[in-house]
Amino acid sequence: MKLLITAFEPFGGEDTNASLETMKALPETEGVTVRRITVPVVFRDCAECVLDAVKDFQPDALIMLGQAGGRAHVTPELTAHNEDDARIPDNREDRPVKRKIIPDGPDTIRTKLPAEEIARRMRTKGVPACVSEDAGRFVCNHLMYEVLCALEREGIGIPAGFIHLPYLEEQNRTAQPCVTKKEAADALSTAVEVLYEGWKK
Repeated sequence: MKLLITAFEPFGGEDTNASLETMKALPETEGVTVRRITVPVVFRDCAECVLDAVKDFQPDALIMLGQAGGRAHVTPELTAHNEDDARIPDNREDRPVKRKIIPDGPDTIRTKLPAEEIARRMRTKGVPACVSEDAGRFVCNHLMYEVLCALEREGIGIPAGFIHLPYLEEQNRTAQPCVTKKEAADALSTAVEVLYEGWKK
């Protein structure tokens, strides 16, 4: 199985990003060839680099990762919304307010990952996990929405979706919930495991 995994660069004045560190920490999985790419935290550029990688690599599955500071669980996202509404600027100082991502696009689009099963399996591994119906309105949601719409438009029917990660303990956000780097890596490994099992059937 060919798997494309994406993660975001640091943003908001931070020097790391939980998604990036988790992507780097993913161990090799037998039977799975992984390509990893780092995505800019930029509304207008984030989807293009992912879609270019899809075209070049032609993966059998796609996992997009992002950081959701303040959440206590790893959250596979069920739904992306056709709206950018930023609390802080992106890394190019763009701060949209209630802006449509695709003007004539659907209000929402659903994940193409088996999100419920991924979250359930994560919990059996001791990882705090639950599905989420709200991917926010920042660049994570934008990426999920635009990429899933493009895959649907192009008839690329691969399992694809987004997983949010809490802060990592090593980020020293003591007032915020966090997970260990091992828990985050175990969560991602579990998602890969579920996708590989589905691909083999």
